[in-house]
Amino acid sequence: MDFFKQNHELLVVNALLCSNEPIYICTQVKKIGDKIKADGESVVYKRVEELKKFAGDKGVVLLLNGEKVLYTSKGELFKSTINLFYTTKYITKANKGFLALARKEEVEGVVESFLGNNIFLIDLYIGSFSVGLFYKKYFVNKEFKTSYFSLFFDNEDCIEVEKNTNSLLEIEIDNEKEAMIALSLLYDHYYPSDRLISSYENSVITENKSENVHKSEFRFYGKIALMIVFAIMSLSFGITVFFSIQNEEIESKLNYLIQEESLLNKLSKERSKKEEILRISGVLNSDGISYWTNTIVKNIPESILLSELEVFPLEQKIKENKKVDIDGTLIIVRGISFDENRFNNWVKMLTLKEEIFKINIINYSQKKEQEVRFELKVELNR
Repeated sequence: MDFFKQNHELLVVNALLCSNEPIYICTQVKKIGDKIKADGESVVYKRVEELKKFAGDKGVVLLLNGEKVLYTSKGELFKSTINLFYTTKYITKANKGFLALARKEEVEGVVESFLGNNIFLIDLYIGSFSVGLFYKKYFVNKEFKTSYFSLFFDNEDCIEVEKNTNSLLEIEIDNEKEAMIALSLLYDHYYPSDRLISSYENSVITENKSENVHKSEFRFYGKIALMIVFAIMSLSFGITVFFSIQNEEIESKLNYLIQEESLLNKLSKERSKKEEILRISGVLNSDGISYWTNTIVKNIPESILLSELEVFPLEQKIKENKKVDIDGTLIIVRGISFDENRFNNWVKMLTLKEEIFKINIINYSQKKEQEVRFELKVELNR
């Protein structure tokens, strides 16, 4: 249960250093146990004071991007002036190095404005190289492109970095891309990679980072202490309190059973309604409805949740004194699948049944990671 896991609420601020004033893209992120996820859409601010109100007392991870951040694969060109810059070095799997550079006065200016407004700054990155650490897991295409920079990949490795020099007015915010940048930064923040090396150091930020960890631990152990006190008080009044911590598999089974019961109730109501329609229309023939629905429902894997079954759907709206046309060989199945292999095996198993003539997959679209909505058209042998 999430109550017993360490809970962090953080804010990733993507500061685009432009020719005029910076623009701040803020993405809220939650870390519950080992899971990190973006919380809502990104918000844009142009003033640090407004950003402070939004951030509150959350820990802030600052990312510097934009026109004033340079990207290069030829670090030797900056060898004589490297002391003028703070850098983040990204080392590819092929041991090739890319640099993101920002002038020290630019970096210090942003950091001072944050700390001066009592923003709880816990980490700082220059450039969005952290995205490259998670290429294999997150990307299908060979590029990661925003309106202000692009990373290009080949064989699951970064091969090119490109900065977009368009004006501030042309910058567009892509919530999905900003969430990806924020999540990759947070993964490196909590689980640092030896392929991402920063030259920036600040004692205040280091102390804040340590304090943020301690605050989270304090809240976590505070919850435990509160539960212990509550248990002692409950025992003193003769009340026995049982806590059941269920894993995700058990919760999934419970949700499935609830969903199945709801679906069966819905089907029962639908059956009664259709039987009445059939009686009125004079073409009553409901002998096989329970048999067909049972054929489809009884062998559903745990990774599939049905949301709707249309048994012998009407071909048109019902009108008074008009004959009702019913397709007695068709069942429409809608639902959600969390496992592609089990879904394919289930469909294959249904096609092998002699009662079923053909199955067409009308829709199979991914809405979230590992969640696919589907719609099947099942034609029966009648």
